[in-house]
Amino acid sequence: QISNPKIPGFMEMLAQIQMSLGDKQGALDSYEKFAAMLPESPLAQYKVAAAQMALGNEPAAIEALKKTIRIEAKFIDAQLALSALLAKKGNFDDALAISRQIQKQDEKSPLGFVQEGDILLAQKKPTLAIQSYERAFKLAKGGQLVTKIHRALILDGKSKEADIRLLQWLKEHPEDNNVRMYFAMHSLSTQKTKQAGIDQLHTILKNDANNVAALNNLAWAYSEEKDPKSLEYAEKAYKISGDNPAIMDTLGWILVERGNIARGLPLIQKAIAQMPETIEVRYHLAVGLMKSGDKV
Repeated sequence: QISNPKIPGFMEMLAQIQMSLGDKQGALDSYEKFAAMLPESPLAQYKVAAAQMALGNEPAAIEALKKTIRIEAKFIDAQLALSALLAKKGNFDDALAISRQIQKQDEKSPLGFVQEGDILLAQKKPTLAIQSYERAFKLAKGGQLVTKIHRALILDGKSKEADIRLLQWLKEHPEDNNVRMYFAMHSLSTQKTKQAGIDQLHTILKNDANNVAALNNLAWAYSEEKDPKSLEYAEKAYKISGDNPAIMDTLGWILVERGNIARGLPLIQKAIAQMPETIEVRYHLAVGLMKSGDKV
């Protein structure tokens, strides 16, 4: 219990505890009380907006974000969130206006240009998006921006240029496993460059032998190639992170495909308990049950 609910700090603490426990509605109620106690605080109002977003109440979140900005016109987190929500609703003109306002506020910040690029890409305008991303990149080079530029170049029909750009980044930043993982998954998605994706995953494991995502993705890649090494990597991933449903599903599916239903099916069942809406895992469960003789 909160000993003095009339003190804003206590109310904020209660909201944080409720959110951490998964009580999103309770957290929203507490944040609204917190904001009512501090009507001139943009941060308090922003937390109301964040709670609304956590609940999926986008119209209410938009109103709370607008209120935040009315209190503090240059509240950057609120501006970015509002711009993203407006773009999601298809209100691109207002979303772009906010991103350009951010650019004017701080000419040395890449955030407004990144936001503009994201909005233009959502509008299926990759050429213009690339221009915005490049302006952001000049202000602050980073791996996440490199992947955005790569994606935009591909959508603009410049796949070769996109890969050259990304590989150059990896040459200059060999330790950037996030970009390497992105490139690996992109390569695995196309039949022509599948081996390149496998090679990138192996490079990640050279840098980080216990990288669970790389082990799991490598298991999947080898499984699709019917390569027996798939089980080796799936077992390694499971040994490190056996409570992860995606890891359980990968190992379980590989075992089911190999005919080891007794061990594989229970793993998939544990995975589906944690990811009940994941279509691919539910399909794996269906196949496993069928192979076990439980056709009904």
